[in-house]
Amino acid sequence: MKKFTCAMMALLMVVSMAACAGNDAGQETAKPTEGTTATKPSTGATTAPTKPTTESTTAPTDTTEATEAFEKQVLVENDQIAVTVTGVKTDDVWGYTLQVLLENKTDKSLMFSVDDVSVNGFMIDPLWAETVAPGKKSNAEIRFSPKSLQDNGIETVTDLEFVLRVYNDQAQNEEDLHNQKHELKMQ
Repeated sequence: MKKFTCAMMALLMVVSMAACAGNDAGQETAKPTEGTTATKPSTGATTAPTKPTTESTTAPTDTTEATEAFEKQVLVENDQIAVTVTGVKTDDVWGYTLQVLLENKTDKSLMFSVDDVSVNGFMIDPLWAETVAPGKKSNAEIRFSPKSLQDNGIETVTDLEFVLRVYNDQAQNEEDLHNQKHELKMQ
């Protein structure tokens, strides 16, 4: 009697799953063996989920990310380049991130980088540089790792200082287009 009841329950589960799934071309149901059920994804086309999921397959689900309130700040704007800080965000994996919009108004490939970076009075190197093609724009992120912030006891970023350097990517001997210190007060 137990085997019959288990087989009936298994059959009921398969029928329930089939009813919930409808006629999805993305799944095919295998015949259950006694007491078990199996669903095998098809190698054909897949269907999109009907509602967005909050899980990420590329990052741990316990990662928190916050975008802080930030007013855009133009650091440089001239006939050759434009650099605007568009926002900041914090993340458990990537740390503190300064979002920037870079614009190359020249006919040469330009390298944008930062030197002598100080966060709340501590020297921290984000190891960042970005190449922007002639006449193009780029959204970039300058990241400060959680470990480097933690090692210096920084829980909240309040002051950022750095030298923004912009130069011809192909000719290191040319004079920099921009090599100036910038200070940002964060809220």
